[in-house]
Amino acid sequence: MKTLDLTKKRVTVEELLRLAAAGSIRIVTADGRAFVMEEADDFEKEVQLLAKSKRFRRFLNERSKEPATTSLEDYRRSLG
Repeated sequence: MKTLDLTKKRVTVEELLRLAAAGSIRIVTADGRAFVMEEADDFEKEVQLLAKSKRFRRFLNERSKEPATTSLEDYRRSLG
């Protein structure tokens, strides 16, 4: 995956699309946030592959068993 640091180079939307057509790109913004851009078909293929992965499903099952760090009630109270 190619990384494009927007703090060092400005690009047009057309350039971003051209780069994404060639492969997934990681975009880092001036405020330090990162985004991934890729063709929609590639994303759908990745979702399908992960859905078939026993290892990934085991990972998700294990994560779902982990205790929550914030209870739902605490979260609701924080919202006011």
